[in-house]
Amino acid sequence: YPPQPDDPTLIKGCITAALVECDAVCLLAGSSAGRDDYGSTVIGELGQLLVHGVAAKPGKPVILAVASSGKPLIGVPGYPVSAATIADLYLAPIIAAKNGRAPHTSSDKKVAPARFGRRLESSGGVDEFVQVRLGPVNGTLTALPLSRGAGVISSLARADGRVIVPRGQTGIEAGQTVQVELYRELSALGRQILLGGSHDLTLDVINGHLMRRRPPYTLASAPLGSLGGLMALKRGEALIAGSHLLDPETGRYNIDYARKYLPEMKLIGLSLVRREQGFMVAKGNPLKLKTLHDLAQPGVRFINRQRGSG
Repeated sequence: YPPQPDDPTLIKGCITAALVECDAVCLLAGSSAGRDDYGSTVIGELGQLLVHGVAAKPGKPVILAVASSGKPLIGVPGYPVSAATIADLYLAPIIAAKNGRAPHTSSDKKVAPARFGRRLESSGGVDEFVQVRLGPVNGTLTALPLSRGAGVISSLARADGRVIVPRGQTGIEAGQTVQVELYRELSALGRQILLGGSHDLTLDVINGHLMRRRPPYTLASAPLGSLGGLMALKRGEALIAGSHLLDPETGRYNIDYARKYLPEMKLIGLSLVRREQGFMVAKGNPLKLKTLHDLAQPGVRFINRQRGSG
């Protein structure tokens, strides 16, 4: 069905038509509580609204309802990771039931224990679904978390599995053993090389070469930041660290930081790529920013990179 503008009459008409033709209807986006989010209002007019909002992250603003005809109605959050989570939790069981199959339960899913690679904080009031990369480090399956934003679709594309932080638990400690719901066969993860640290598009190219020329080896990267990558090496959470940390005193990249934070480790440093970096500015560079000194001018607002990024 074509996208509809933020007009409750048009949205209602589209859902009404879909209910005639379909066994279940999902309304994508418009499930939050914004000014133009009409999902709960329209769905409530077409049947019984059961739930608006669940204790899940991502996916909290989902709408669950039953139309007057008895057909399921789901208001799916618009952010892609939220939408995928809700589809797994609520839509998949409905489809299974419509096809005469028992819904999948947690015991049906492929699960493996893994060592969680870094400390992760959670709000504690919801079940949080965290996408992870997986790979063996020193003989132990290790999980590194990917970015947790509800709109970060790359986390779904890259993930090897997910970890659920149950409500009431405020996070996961580094080194803690967790249960991972696997998206891939466990046997395929045994030849996966786990890299933590700063990310570069070249790593995706290298992974492509590995998959074509050295199967079954693959390269799995998790963006931890440059300093985070070195710490992952130190704690045995990754086999490779991506780093571009400049020592302002020596003018050298990475070597001095590696000696400072990893003095006892034997390391091999590879110069992978050189890249040109600069400022992202508004079209036409209206403030005429040319140097770092220009950032100190009155009226200039600068958004820095994340802590530890190099």
